[in-house]
Amino acid sequence: MKTRKIVLLAACAVLLCICIGQFIIAGHNPVKTLELSETPDTITIKSSGQELVLTQENDTWYIGANKYAANQADTDSIKSNIREIKILDSVGKMGNSTVEERYDLNEGKAVMITAAKGGKDIRTIRLGKTSSTGSQSYITVDGGKDIYLVSGNLHSVFGKTAQDMRSKKVYGLDGNSITTVTVQLGRRTWGVEKNADDGEWHLTGAVPRVILDNEKADAWVQTLANLSVSSWLDENEKLPQNKETTVTVTTPDKSVKVDVYKQEKDGSEEYICTSSETPHKFKLSSYVAGKYLKAVDDLKK
Repeated sequence: MKTRKIVLLAACAVLLCICIGQFIIAGHNPVKTLELSETPDTITIKSSGQELVLTQENDTWYIGANKYAANQADTDSIKSNIREIKILDSVGKMGNSTVEERYDLNEGKAVMITAAKGGKDIRTIRLGKTSSTGSQSYITVDGGKDIYLVSGNLHSVFGKTAQDMRSKKVYGLDGNSITTVTVQLGRRTWGVEKNADDGEWHLTGAVPRVILDNEKADAWVQTLANLSVSSWLDENEKLPQNKETTVTVTTPDKSVKVDVYKQEKDGSEEYICTSSETPHKFKLSSYVAGKYLKAVDDLKK
């Protein structure tokens, strides 16, 4: 047999042995999943002297005592990572200060996550540092001593602030179900109303000698079906004195009101708003605010 063939066969044998060895090692170290059958209704996240409390009421999650509505994508991610933990390896034990510091599981560094249901704790997670790859994390579970390397960058899930997690949505309606829109500009009130027979929009209120463009009216009404804020304002923020407009959007099921105030700040215009759909004040961009500051002349033919 030629020397070259002998070398190739030997190399293949070595590779085969390596593959078998890796298979055996993998068989002894399978990924272990800790699953939680119950779904929490309260989640508390403590880190660096700060505490974030999430509570569920009906199908909505709220943040803190002020009950700010939380962004669903964030709460879904938090619940998912609490319910299912994929353990890749066991790397040490709690009780040794050097080991705890190595993984940022010591007091002052660790993030404490507690999930409860009906007032009873159903899972606790002590979250340490993220691995060097950025895609795994070091944790302990339910007060256990074992330190685990688990799948996922959990700091990206549990490390968000209340402001980060707060939903920006004010309301959402089916645009096709809107029947009337009323605009109050100072002492002048006008609006549009959909005719139940032909589905066409008609002007209402103080609009002399204006012929409505139905396509423009319908496009405008659709823009009022959903509203999200640019940012939420501090609870102590005072409203400007002068209100620009009040817009009321009505469907067969509900009526939504939005008040828009304008003020000058740092050489530019700001639009501060309130709505019947939230007790909290918020800010809109000039583009979004413009939808509520529509003039009747913008809709004429």
